[in-house]
Amino acid sequence: MDFSTAQSGNSYRDQILIKLNDTKLTGSITHNKFVCFLHDAEIGDILKPHFELTSEKLASYNFYPNASIIYALELLNHVNRK
Repeated sequence: MDFSTAQSGNSYRDQILIKLNDTKLTGSITHNKFVCFLHDAEIGDILKPHFELTSEKLASYNFYPNASIIYALELLNHVNRK
Protein backbone atom coordinates (compact mmCIF):
# COMPACT_ATOMS: atom_id res chain seq x y z
CA MET A 1 0.00 0.00 0.00
CA ASP A 2 1.48 3.37 -0.99
CA PHE A 3 0.27 6.72 0.33
CA SER A 4 2.59 8.81 -1.83
CA THR A 5 -0.01 11.48 -2.61
CA ALA A 6 -0.40 12.25 1.11
CA GLN A 7 3.28 12.46 1.99
CA SER A 8 6.31 14.47 1.03
CA GLY A 9 9.01 13.08 -1.21
CA ASN A 10 11.23 11.90 1.63
CA SER A 11 9.11 9.54 3.67
CA TYR A 12 8.48 6.02 4.85
CA ARG A 13 6.04 4.06 2.71
CA ASP A 14 4.94 0.60 1.67
CA GLN A 15 3.16 -0.91 4.58
CA ILE A 16 2.95 -4.49 5.70
CA LEU A 17 -0.39 -5.14 7.36
CA ILE A 18 -0.18 -7.32 10.46
CA LYS A 19 -2.65 -9.09 12.72
CA LEU A 20 -1.72 -10.71 16.01
CA ASN A 21 -3.49 -14.04 16.17
CA ASP A 22 -3.98 -14.29 19.93
CA THR A 23 -5.21 -10.73 20.54
CA LYS A 24 -6.65 -9.96 17.09
CA LEU A 25 -4.88 -6.58 17.20
CA THR A 26 -4.11 -5.20 13.77
CA GLY A 27 -1.64 -2.63 12.55
CA SER A 28 0.92 -1.85 9.91
CA ILE A 29 4.65 -1.44 9.64
CA THR A 30 6.32 0.71 7.00
CA HIS A 31 9.34 -1.00 5.49
CA ASN A 32 10.74 1.34 2.83
CA LYS A 33 12.20 4.80 3.07
CA PHE A 34 11.87 6.88 -0.08
CA VAL A 35 14.30 9.75 -0.63
CA CYS A 36 13.24 11.71 -3.68
CA PHE A 37 14.96 14.97 -2.72
CA LEU A 38 18.38 13.90 -1.49
CA HIS A 39 19.99 17.32 -1.97
CA ASP A 40 17.06 19.53 -0.97
CA ALA A 41 16.03 18.83 2.61
CA GLU A 42 13.47 21.66 2.69
CA ILE A 43 11.40 20.14 -0.11
CA GLY A 44 11.92 16.62 1.19
CA ASP A 45 10.82 17.27 4.78
CA ILE A 46 8.23 14.97 6.19
CA LEU A 47 4.89 16.74 6.31
CA LYS A 48 3.99 17.63 9.87
CA PRO A 49 0.58 18.87 11.02
CA HIS A 50 0.26 22.32 12.53
CA PHE A 51 -1.68 20.88 15.46
CA GLU A 52 -0.62 17.45 16.68
CA LEU A 53 -2.66 15.27 18.99
CA THR A 54 0.19 14.69 21.42
CA SER A 55 0.00 12.20 24.27
CA GLU A 56 -0.42 15.12 26.67
CA LYS A 57 -3.33 16.49 24.64
CA LEU A 58 -4.88 13.03 24.37
CA ALA A 59 -4.57 12.62 28.14
CA SER A 60 -6.39 15.93 28.60
CA TYR A 61 -9.35 14.26 26.87
CA ASN A 62 -9.03 11.23 29.17
CA PHE A 63 -7.95 9.12 26.16
CA TYR A 64 -11.45 9.41 24.69
CA PRO A 65 -11.54 7.38 21.42
CA ASN A 66 -12.88 10.35 19.44
CA ALA A 67 -10.47 12.87 20.96
CA SER A 68 -9.03 13.78 17.55
CA ILE A 69 -12.48 14.82 16.32
CA ILE A 70 -13.21 16.87 19.45
CA TYR A 71 -9.78 18.51 19.18
CA ALA A 72 -10.35 19.36 15.50
CA LEU A 73 -13.76 20.87 16.28
CA GLU A 74 -12.25 22.97 19.08
CA LEU A 75 -9.56 24.23 16.72
CA LEU A 76 -12.14 25.10 14.06
CA ASN A 77 -14.26 26.88 16.63
CA HIS A 78 -11.24 28.89 17.75
CA VAL A 79 -10.35 29.88 14.16
CA ASN A 80 -13.93 30.92 13.42
CA ARG A 81 -13.95 33.28 16.42
CA LYS A 82 -11.03 35.30 15.06
